[in-house]
Amino acid sequence: MILSSKMNHLTAVVTRTHLESVTEILLQTGVMDFIKTEEIPFLRDQRLQSLEISESAARMAESRLRIETLLRTADLLPVMSDELTANDTLDKIEKMLDALSGEQQRFRDSQQDLQSEINRLLDLKRQMELFGDEKALLERAQQGMSGYSFLFMETGSIESRMLPGLEESLGTLTTIVIEAVSIGKLSHCIIMGMKKDQNEIRRRLESASWQQGPLPPEAAAGLSSGNGNSRAAGDIDEKVKGLREKQNKIKEESRDYISGKMEWLQSTWNDLRIRELHLKIQSYFSASESCLLFNGWVPQEHREALDTGIKKAAQGHCLLEWHDTRWVEKTTEGKLTPPVEMKNPGALRPFEMLVKNFGTPAYGTIDPTPLVALSYLTMFGLMFGDAGHGLVLMLAGFLLFFRDRKKGKEPKYLYTLIIYCGGAAVIAGILFGSWFGYGWFPPLWFNFHAVVEGHSSGREAISSIYDILLITIWFGIIVLALGILLNIVNSIRKRDWISLVFSKSGILGGWMYAAGIHTAFVFAGSSYKTMPSAPVLLLGLGLPALLLLLKEPVEQALEGHSFSLKPSSVMNLFMEWIVELLEIFSGYLANTLSFMRVAGLGIAHVSLMTAFFQMADMAPPAGGFIILLLGNALVIALEGLSAGIQSLRLNYYEFFSKYFNGTGRAYEPVSLKTRLGGNSES
Repeated sequence: MILSSKMNHLTAVVTRTHLESVTEILLQTGVMDFIKTEEIPFLRDQRLQSLEISESAARMAESRLRIETLLRTADLLPVMSDELTANDTLDKIEKMLDALSGEQQRFRDSQQDLQSEINRLLDLKRQMELFGDEKALLERAQQGMSGYSFLFMETGSIESRMLPGLEESLGTLTTIVIEAVSIGKLSHCIIMGMKKDQNEIRRRLESASWQQGPLPPEAAAGLSSGNGNSRAAGDIDEKVKGLREKQNKIKEESRDYISGKMEWLQSTWNDLRIRELHLKIQSYFSASESCLLFNGWVPQEHREALDTGIKKAAQGHCLLEWHDTRWVEKTTEGKLTPPVEMKNPGALRPFEMLVKNFGTPAYGTIDPTPLVALSYLTMFGLMFGDAGHGLVLMLAGFLLFFRDRKKGKEPKYLYTLIIYCGGAAVIAGILFGSWFGYGWFPPLWFNFHAVVEGHSSGREAISSIYDILLITIWFGIIVLALGILLNIVNSIRKRDWISLVFSKSGILGGWMYAAGIHTAFVFAGSSYKTMPSAPVLLLGLGLPALLLLLKEPVEQALEGHSFSLKPSSVMNLFMEWIVELLEIFSGYLANTLSFMRVAGLGIAHVSLMTAFFQMADMAPPAGGFIILLLGNALVIALEGLSAGIQSLRLNYYEFFSKYFNGTGRAYEPVSLKTRLGGNSES
């Protein structure tokens, strides 16, 4: 934490006979960030070639992804393990997966067939609804369904004992059989279906001894009126319900089928994953006829364990050469830089995510994650200071967090960040005495609502909006001063003496910023009438400003050059000095005043709640309650988002700009936690 891991560079040579055992120990330790040999000038040799690998990583990845797809159909996820539990060949695995995929395709085809039938029945229902009630339907049937191109309808009779058989025969087509009336041994019916199936429907009707003809007068009395085809629609709904039940049954059969193969799928997925990682490691190996060479970065705390492991795996037939970062950078003329391992506890990972979104800090510089956590949450609390709203945010974060946990997924860092922000708002709300805009408990610091609304007694330390603005200005000064201090530390660690002394965030820039703060407060404290004494101004602002003139001459002297005294060179030096002074004074002024937005959003938060309370007072009790409920929801959503964004912006553009160098490369060792392409791992 604060400082990243110290790295060592390893160059290793082992015999070919120990390829697999060395690969295995490299994967098990999982601490080496590999580098291609051709990227290292002192390791380039024409006698070295890339190691030829017989197995296909692409085929393994494809098979692994196919397994993940099959598991997802049963709402299952593969579980990582560090043991090889299956040893099937790729050909055998692919053959088995083909069989499983074929069986799953059969389930899918059955589902699609049922869905097609459901769609046809629903389409038939929509066509029938064009006619109105069943009496209108009967009238159209008697007229031969003229004018309707999609619906086929026919009336007639069949022996009652043969009606079930007819319904079964027509069941494979999209048809509805309505028994209008039964007279004697005959059932008089209406047959409805899609026009495209009419030939097949008629063929089956003839096979069942169907007699086409008009319905008897009694049929009209047996049909409903004004109910919108109630009987026909009911028959269709029953059929659709039955088909959906079949779909659910097939889905369960498909899930049970995959669950039954879970042991093989899990072990094979894990086997493929580990074999892929083996190939990934071996892709960094260079080879001669009898030896293998590989190199990479290892955190210093893991150096001894990896050294011992490789020697044991190679049975002593190896040569290991360790170098520190300075030797490597000097040898490669700065072309090879070590990766950065940010070591933060799990509780700070959400803020590490925010830092990485901006960039990875350069190797050897400060990791600002803990400082970002403190400044981000402080700013969020000041802008969103309401304990009730904070509790809602915390609840939302916990619900999202445990939802992912319940699904077997690793919760996103964003959810933890929401919980933290809610906690910061709760603390600030207690300090300000605000609970959903109400003062249910006395404030521990000052009453933010009373100050903004003008109800403060004026006897408190914080009694006006100007006092609130001053709080955020002081907070900004502290953050900017911390950024200058971090830049000084980084410059010393990198031995960048020019940046240490002459940069805007260096010693001279910090000197002028401190003097500028003193000058501003003296001037404001005297009601804008008095400036600090001349010696103070000269020492605080004039002297460091003059020393900035030495930047270019000193820089050239350190590089072994002498500064030219030609008029053009002197003029360029003077112009650059003027521009740099303007940037320092205007930049620090803008940076400091930018933190007033923290107070601005806090005031806006209170003002919005005040407006909703006034609206609620003018409405009836029930309406007032709804206004307050919706108002609180709106404030939580809008102000919560605004506070989160502005806290991030102030960190990125005011704090990071003073010291952060985001040119680092993240430490990415090949280990059992390494993400592979398309992997479902979290």
